[in-house]
Amino acid sequence: IPTAITLIDGSFSSRIQFQIDAILPYKILADRASGTSIEFEIWESTGKKIADDYFSSYNWSPITKNSLVDIYLGSEVGPGTYNLLVRTIYKTNTDGLLSSYLKTEFSQGITISGTARQKTTQPKILYQNKFNSQTPHHPSWNSPSRAFFPSRNLQIGL
Repeated sequence: IPTAITLIDGSFSSRIQFQIDAILPYKILADRASGTSIEFEIWESTGKKIADDYFSSYNWSPITKNSLVDIYLGSEVGPGTYNLLVRTIYKTNTDGLLSSYLKTEFSQGITISGTARQKTTQPKILYQNKFNSQTPHHPSWNSPSRAFFPSRNLQIGL
């Protein structure tokens, strides 16, 4: 599990990828009813969660004991020191309604270095279709407004 990473210059986002080793056999780890999952969370000292990944019983590699964890870091993650929380949950028994778990949890520091990222911006609406009742099938490109649809011939499917 990494303790330090460097952000790529000029990127809006990146990923932390690292391998974890399975101690238990694949048959136990990947059992859909009573498998093992691991939660990875990166937290700021202010109490805000900035990244996470959930590694479920579906993610264990059937070929080798190594499996790849992939944590996405968005543009809001900048250089600094954070806490990486790792939570392992092993379901020992289930009857379909109630389950028994063994859970371990530990935290370690992770230092992110590099240049601060450019923040992403919200997209702006440049144009919207404007429909009127005289020509319901021909939109006109006027100033942004609400779209009104005629109530006749309206079909809703689920």
